[in-house]
Amino acid sequence: YTGVKPVEEVLEALEIIDRYDTAGVSRAYTLTGGSITSQVAGRDEADFYGHYAKAIEERFPGRWTGKVVAQALPREDVQRFHDYGIRIYHPNFEVWDRRLFQLHCPGKERYVGRDEWHRRILESAEVFGPRNVIPNFVAG
Repeated sequence: YTGVKPVEEVLEALEIIDRYDTAGVSRAYTLTGGSITSQVAGRDEADFYGHYAKAIEERFPGRWTGKVVAQALPREDVQRFHDYGIRIYHPNFEVWDRRLFQLHCPGKERYVGRDEWHRRILESAEVFGPRNVIPNFVAG
């Protein structure tokens, strides 16, 4: 087991799904794996998840709606998600309450800040459209 899946393995799994899903009930894929604060495999967060989306979209154009669950990134990174073929963006609100955000998300508070975090989520609607930005509250 590895935390970072080779793109080829993801494509192989999707080929199996595509082959056996003759009714087309599978309509979306979701890319997620946690926040990337520096780089993984030489890529920042937008490019890391984006290279999966690009490969999926090239192999299966229009077959699925691409979704990504990621942190609230700056607009230029969110635009790259969209450019790679992602159509729904799920940034995490984490927690709404300011005090609880500071307590439970000290890294995000220190490096980004709650207000900037929320501003980024709202701004991402300019890239994806309001109905395609679906934030998550983290319950645990």
